[in-house]
Amino acid sequence: MLNEEAKIKNQTQLLPLLISVICLAIGYFVILPKIEELKLINIQIEAKNQNITEVQNKITNLNLLKNEFTNNSGTLEAVNLALADSSQLPEIIEQITSITQKSGMSLKSIKPDSKQINNELLVNLSLQGDFGSLITFTQNIEKNLRPITLKSVSMSMSTDGTFDANVGLGILTLDDNKTIKANNTVSGGVNE
Repeated sequence: MLNEEAKIKNQTQLLPLLISVICLAIGYFVILPKIEELKLINIQIEAKNQNITEVQNKITNLNLLKNEFTNNSGTLEAVNLALADSSQLPEIIEQITSITQKSGMSLKSIKPDSKQINNELLVNLSLQGDFGSLITFTQNIEKNLRPITLKSVSMSMSTDGTFDANVGLGILTLDDNKTIKANNTVSGGVNE
């Protein structure tokens, strides 16, 4: 009986120890990995939240730019009018002819160059008039809406007292016939 009581007593003393070892084993092999997994998930959630914040900031910036772009569409239209493309060559020639006539010069010839350098259409003019008219012509070219630069001027005086002038003009154009549109696209380009 004593033996049996000692066995029961030993078993009852071993039972809490066994339960403790099982609890530690469950904690170590089951709960601890889950805690580590939760830590990794929390890190991933934080990274996703940071990405969401960055994307929201980008969306806000894009909306601000879109509003600014839309609000400045009048300026954009003026830029598109000022910057010609090759399809507007007849209009450009007509405009140069008009400026020449308003300046008091006579236009003997106008020859657009077939090549463009740095988005600049080159136009060669042969003009005739007095020196004051030539000065007025250059001033009117500078005041023009289109960005036109005087590339070269050579003059000689005729026997009748007038000047013969050969003038090279550079007219800033849009590259590859592209026009900027208010909806953030570029007509004639890849971004359409």
